[in-house]
Amino acid sequence: MPFVNYHPFIITSGPGCLRYLQEQGYQTFPELFDESYDNVTDRSKRLSIIMGNIEKWCTKDINELHKAYWSVWDKIEHNHKHFFARKHRSEWQDLLDKLNDK
Repeated sequence: MPFVNYHPFIITSGPGCLRYLQEQGYQTFPELFDESYDNVTDRSKRLSIIMGNIEKWCTKDINELHKAYWSVWDKIEHNHKHFFARKHRSEWQDLLDKLNDK
């Protein structure tokens, strides 16, 4: 889960998912990804935009990736804190505790 693990994210779900997350108080990453896919209803076109985003980042060298990651650190940290501050925090904490016990 990107919020828990301090990762920026791109989502391969249905249209409007990014908008929903934003409405829930999460921050997305338009400076890293072309988020226009969130409005595309055609699955093939949507997947094409998502794959283009991923392929773009696969061509970057480690220094560019590192710089990009730290450029959005405030958003990453916000999402992490926001996730654990929400009312479902105890459910996720129980799951994480169970995973750590194994």
